Amino acid sequence: ELPPLPFVLGFCGPGGALTTTGGGVVLHLVPRPGGVAEGRRPVTVRTDHSIFAIHHATGFEDPPEADGSQRLTLFTAAWPDVRPGPFLGDWGGAFPIYDDGRIKPTQLMRTTVDIGPPGADGAMETTAVRETVLGGACIDHPHVDPRFDGDSRCRYTYQTWSNGLFDGEGESISGSPPIGWCRYDRITGDAERWVAPAGCFCEEPVIIPKSGCSERVPSDAVDEAQAWLAGMMFDPSRDTSCLAILDCEDIAAGPVCKLWLRQHVPHGLHGCWIEGVSYFDHNDP
Repeated sequence: ELPPLPFVLGFCGPGGALTTTGGGVVLHLVPRPGGVAEGRRPVTVRTDHSIFAIHHATGFEDPPEADGSQRLTLFTAAWPDVRPGPFLGDWGGAFPIYDDGRIKPTQLMRTTVDIGPPGADGAMETTAVRETVLGGACIDHPHVDPRFDGDSRCRYTYQTWSNGLFDGEGESISGSPPIGWCRYDRITGDAERWVAPAGCFCEEPVIIPKSGCSERVPSDAVDEAQAWLAGMMFDPSRDTSCLAILDCEDIAAGPVCKLWLRQHVPHGLHGCWIEGVSYFDHNDP
C-alpha cells in the first residue's frame, strides 16, 4: 500500500461564506498523523490567484529532496476570475443565465506548491504556481481512476465538457451546461472528448476501475486508462435519462451502452461506485 500522504491540502476561497472579495485564495497544508510530515508545522500559502475552487480531481506529492524540500501538485476545477460581490452573483434568478459570457467557465487548473526545507525554527518557505490546462476548455467535476488517487503515477483526469478546446477556439470565455465528457492526459497535454446528441445534458462522471475498485495496483503499475466512465445523461427527445458507460481507453468512441430509465433524473451532484453491492430488489418488476 502507498504510505499516507504527508499533508491534507485545502483551499480557502477569496471571501466569506456568502460574498467574495476578489482577493487571492489561501492554501492550507496540514500534516497528516502517521504521514511522513508528522510533527511538522501546518503551512499556509497565500496567493494572488483570485480563483474559486469548486471540485478537486486529485493531488499528489513528489518524493522529498535530500534537504527536505518537496513539491505538491493539485488538479482542480475552478472559476478563473472571481470578482467582488455576492457569491454566485453572476448566476442570478431561478436558474443560470449563460448569455453573453455572463457566467465564467469552470476550467481545469494545476496548482504546484513548492515547499522549501525547514529552517532552524521549523518554518518553511513556500511558493504556489497556478496554470490553466486542458486548453482552457469549460469543464467540471474532474475525477481520476480511484486506484491512482493521490498517486503521482496518475495520468488521466475525466470530466464533463461544455465548450472550448475542440472547437478551434481559444480559452473558453463563457460557462455553459455540460453536453459531453472528456479525458485529459496530464503527461502529453492531449485531450479527447465525446459529445452527446443535440439537446442532451451530461452529469458528473464516476470512474470505475475495470479490475475492481478494491484492488490496489502494484507499485510498478502505471495509469493506462483501464477503467469505465459512468455518467447520467438526460435526453429530451425521450423525456428520460440513461446511465451511459464509456470506455476510458477510447472516450471519443462514445458510450458502449446506455441503460435507459423509466423517467428523467433531476440534475444532481456527486456520485460514487460501490463494488459488489446492490440496493435493488431483483423481484420488483
